[in-house]
Amino acid sequence: MPRPNFPFIVLGCLCFLFLLSPIQAETIDDPVLGFTLELPPEFIERPEIFKSRPDVAYAFQYGEVAEGERPVFLVIKKFHGTISPEGIQEKDLPEGFRGKLFETKWQGFDVAGSEVSENLNGVDTITYNVPIPLKVRAIQVKLFGPADRTEELNTLLPEILDNLKGESNWSSSEAISTQLFPDSYATVLLVMAIVGVVLSLVFLWFASTRTPKGTVLIVAVALYASSWQFDDVPVREMHLVIGMMRMIGFAGGILGLIDLIRRSKTKQEEEKEPIPPEPESETGS
Repeated sequence: MPRPNFPFIVLGCLCFLFLLSPIQAETIDDPVLGFTLELPPEFIERPEIFKSRPDVAYAFQYGEVAEGERPVFLVIKKFHGTISPEGIQEKDLPEGFRGKLFETKWQGFDVAGSEVSENLNGVDTITYNVPIPLKVRAIQVKLFGPADRTEELNTLLPEILDNLKGESNWSSSEAISTQLFPDSYATVLLVMAIVGVVLSLVFLWFASTRTPKGTVLIVAVALYASSWQFDDVPVREMHLVIGMMRMIGFAGGILGLIDLIRRSKTKQEEEKEPIPPEPESETGS
């Protein structure tokens, strides 16, 4: 009877175990969504868990779990569009929301996430949801697990966000500005816009008294027309400037028309004014 070839048996068993074991996660490079993500080696890809969810792009389990333990999961979800620089606010939360908002960092931006505590099948769990403002299409980083591993989750979340890279539809100026005015940046922009429009109209009014007829109207029309050249710039401050240009152009156009009509009437009145007769010479003929 031939002796079994033990090396080949061992090799076959190892290959079988390798096929059964979950695939180790590598660097995600998604050109469609426009991001890359380098995960620690403990994250294991588990797409089968969320295969019925069309909004889930990637799903991972953190490490192996013993019998009776609850795993930690990382899920990357797809949004339908982009995120505005204001991010998630209290007013955007659904009615009956039982979680709380928190702020974290991603590529220098302050992004607002949500923390949700739930009891699922008798187990207390905690979930962190962080929307990422990518340029092409926003995504959400969803990290959740049992509440008794909260400290571990709090360590993993910033590490994941630090390793997630992609071009954002927010500008770097927004990152700086939101740090300077964390709670009132939108109000600051609005006040600046109002002041800018008022000062511009005052300047146009003064210009109408010191420039040739029609100058203000030409400037207003040119300003309004040029504002349409910047519509494709996806920056909030630029959208504000465009709105200011159109508002100043429209109001300045009205001011220019009024000035044009006023000057035309003045000229007509001057032409209709009778010329006073020349005084007779004291020395008669």
